[in-house]
Amino acid sequence: MPDYFESKRDVEHDPASGPRSPKLRSGLALCLSGGGYRAALFHLGGLSRLNELGVLSKVDTFSCVSGGSILGAYLARLIKDGYEPVDGVYPDWWAKVVEGFLPVVKQNIRTGPVLRQAKFWKKGVGPESLAKHYEAITRGMSLSDLPERPNFVFCATNLVFGNSWVSSKTRVGDYISGYVSPPPASWTVAKAVAASSCFPPAFLPMPTGIPAADYRKHDGTPPDDDLNSWREGVGLSDGGVYDNLGLEPVWKSHKTILVSDGGAPMKPKAPWGPATLLRYSSVLTNQIGAVRKRWLIDIYERNEEHQPDTFNGTYWGIESATRRYDENARYGYSKKLAKFTIATVRTDLDLFTPNECWVLIKHGYELADIALRTHEPRIMAKDPPRRTWSPALLDEAKVGEALRASGKRRYLFVRSSDGNDNLVKG
Repeated sequence: MPDYFESKRDVEHDPASGPRSPKLRSGLALCLSGGGYRAALFHLGGLSRLNELGVLSKVDTFSCVSGGSILGAYLARLIKDGYEPVDGVYPDWWAKVVEGFLPVVKQNIRTGPVLRQAKFWKKGVGPESLAKHYEAITRGMSLSDLPERPNFVFCATNLVFGNSWVSSKTRVGDYISGYVSPPPASWTVAKAVAASSCFPPAFLPMPTGIPAADYRKHDGTPPDDDLNSWREGVGLSDGGVYDNLGLEPVWKSHKTILVSDGGAPMKPKAPWGPATLLRYSSVLTNQIGAVRKRWLIDIYERNEEHQPDTFNGTYWGIESATRRYDENARYGYSKKLAKFTIATVRTDLDLFTPNECWVLIKHGYELADIALRTHEPRIMAKDPPRRTWSPALLDEAKVGEALRASGKRRYLFVRSSDGNDNLVKG
């Protein structure tokens, strides 16, 4: 049996290979975490402010996971269709991107695909059904249709080898399985997003349907015969199972890395009853995510001290508050509201109300602003005034009441909008 790690190293994805030296690093990466519609809306707010600051047009690579992949695919389609920045800023952003994306999160795309998995003898029926919903966002776009710049990478998890599987304009695969380049026409952007967002245990793994003979190792040679059976059986799950921050494709190669984290925090829960095994898994997942975050912050701090093998950038997470970056900040939600209300909004793919949408957008918008202003002001090309919000969106008591039931998942019936937009209208 060959040692699969002894082939030519893939500097982006192989954890056994080292990072590039600072002199060889280049480009700006933006990581959009997983977290369902909640994360997508949080990222939407962050991107909105990055665009106003003239930073978004500088992004070379979007590394997207789950909810981040949904938003990434939407933006990629707009750029592919000719949406270009003017003087460093994408024009008509709020009308074209924000208002254009909101209908996506106002529909339940979870319940139908999950129920279709009752046909368990048909592999991938749930994720494939999910992919059909994403076709409305991508309009049938193939991976080869993705723009040359910025580069969009959609991250899933290969459950066979337990590593990060990527889909991009130039290739699909991972450093153990090998890569298929160019990507097969059958593996569309919609399928890449579905693989990235088919979160467990709601969704079963998504088979790729890619023949083993199509893979090539890093040196261009065909796959080993004894690995072909594993490649044929590759099953993909939500990218957050392996790397919810989407760091794997970019941390070894890019000079500046911005991370928007809309992922779910660990909630206190009694470890007894039939869900005990799931609790073990949750603790392990939380521990891995915490280690990644601590490591990321350590890299940023070491970079500020001009230590080698580091990168610059900044991180903002849904649990945080603007005053944690700058105690004199007079905008943004409090830490209490962020941690115990906004960060507990469900990470799901069911319908989100206008209240939920705009609170998440506002929160991401203001955290992205303070994070860049505090840690990376040098990449800001502009500094326009911040957006003015509805007075009701500024009232934390009203926000808390409006989101009181937003953490509850509704499995047996579909959540309805009921015209609940009092925060937006004020």
